[in-house]
Amino acid sequence: MCCAVVAGVFSSLPPTNWWQLTNPPARAVPGIDYIINYYQCCRHCVWALGYPASAPIVAMLENDLNCVTFRTDFTFFDQDGTNSLNTTEIGLYLETGPNKFLVDNKMMDPALVYSSADLDRSGLISLEEFLVLRHYWAVVQLVRAGNLRPSNDGTPLDKGPLGGFFLDYGQVKAFFTVVTAFLLNKYWDNGFDASLVREPTEHEVATVVQEIDLDGSTRISLEEHYFRVFADRNGDGHVSNQEYYVSLYKKKNAAGVPDNPFLFPINFKFHDWNEDGRVTFLERKFVAADLNQDARIDEREWLLADFPDDYGPFEKHAVVEVRGPARFLPPRLPHASGPVP
Repeated sequence: MCCAVVAGVFSSLPPTNWWQLTNPPARAVPGIDYIINYYQCCRHCVWALGYPASAPIVAMLENDLNCVTFRTDFTFFDQDGTNSLNTTEIGLYLETGPNKFLVDNKMMDPALVYSSADLDRSGLISLEEFLVLRHYWAVVQLVRAGNLRPSNDGTPLDKGPLGGFFLDYGQVKAFFTVVTAFLLNKYWDNGFDASLVREPTEHEVATVVQEIDLDGSTRISLEEHYFRVFADRNGDGHVSNQEYYVSLYKKKNAAGVPDNPFLFPINFKFHDWNEDGRVTFLERKFVAADLNQDARIDEREWLLADFPDDYGPFEKHAVVEVRGPARFLPPRLPHASGPVP
């Protein structure tokens, strides 16, 4: 994971010059590509805005959105010293910043935040999972606003899809505006070329949101963020066997025995519904939707998982079997492996 010294070095240079830090220097590449290829350990410190498409603007936010301070926060919240966070301890995090307002006003369900962040369904939040949570939720932490989209039937946000724990178009657009202002000040203060920073056009915002909304539901979940930004390391829109077993996804059986990724990749196969040797986001989505891990998706889980309208209302389906010969195969929707906020 990124240490303060390394993060400080990156922060002292514009992302367009990061490629010069290798010895000998690598070829010139966009800042986000350099981090992915050479310093994956610092991926939680960097936000790529996804525009312009050829060389996405990259931000390191040194104030309260810093992956080094994320680790410090984790240690503070880990009050029992187990190197993991339980529901009470993650509750301490949800008492900070805009989180408290969202929870108190029934705009976000703490239980859904917890289950979403628990990517391996271990029942606890590891440091790595907490870093992913903070990277994803940086949008809200920075713009200080949750989504304000009311449900069609008047249901409170915390009782609707994803328990209100999602990002929408307005938040992403506001994030770009705030980050652009932050970067311009930083570039001016440090003598960097400020012409490399600008706000996106309306078309660019729409394109970015479309590409990060992997299932087309108009709500961007932590699952979508993790799959695209962290799990799919080569950006081809799928998670291979190799990528799966270096991810935070579940890798043990019910008895706690780790998979053999070469001989018995049980959990990978559990995700790979069509057995083509790779996992799409929609295959992962159906597994993640099974919150109680009973291999079935009931009506409540269907609602909370935020399945797109293309799948039809739950009433049109029998209870979805997550595994077995009669399992329900999700429709194939286009997947874009685009920008990485």
